[in-house]
Amino acid sequence: MRALAAAYPTLYPRVIERIGVRMRDLIGGNLAASLHRPEGRLAYLLAVSARDRASQGDGPVELPLTQERLAAMGLGGRQRVARLLRALAGRGLVECRYGCVRIPSLRALEAFALP
Repeated sequence: MRALAAAYPTLYPRVIERIGVRMRDLIGGNLAASLHRPEGRLAYLLAVSARDRASQGDGPVELPLTQERLAAMGLGGRQRVARLLRALAGRGLVECRYGCVRIPSLRALEAFALP
């Protein structure tokens, strides 16, 4: 890593920024887990996951996440994740598709996840 950084010193600020973003997300995830109901925790997890894939606008974002994968992230079993996704879909915050979750508006999801 040091040799790579020495060869490309302009990478330092970008690497530090990415580490900072990940640390913020981890801290926020722990806070969300302690303060939010399960729907809010799932919304926060999806919003954080979508930030990297989102364009500059508020257009839709598709995340290649299955219910099994979301369950493995500490949200309980697949059936529980399915219920939580249905609840978020009922609010118009997500759309469930085969092998992915579509977020029509990242801003709306973030507003729900971080009241």
